[in-house]
Amino acid sequence: MTRRLTLAALGLGALWFTCRETRGVGKVEVRYRVIRYTEPAGDLELGWEPLVGGKPPIAYVPSPRRWRAEMDEWARDRREEIFADIREQTSYMNFTWREYD
Repeated sequence: MTRRLTLAALGLGALWFTCRETRGVGKVEVRYRVIRYTEPAGDLELGWEPLVGGKPPIAYVPSPRRWRAEMDEWARDRREEIFADIREQTSYMNFTWREYD
């Protein structure tokens, strides 16, 4: 029993490590249904939904108008920069990105 729990804990730790990327200023973590972008100025979250049947998961990003209305001041005028960083760091997930308003 202890051996199984240890192996399960190691497996979860490996999954967490592989879903966490640190390249540029921002750090991206992909969790179940949440993409979290963090940098020293603050953090933000985007939603995503897994799909079955071999289809890629769908991730949602606010339209430029909605981004400016919803995001904190540190991110308000940096949509393209932050979104590009998130797309790059989550490329292994093969997200289909959908803009919403």
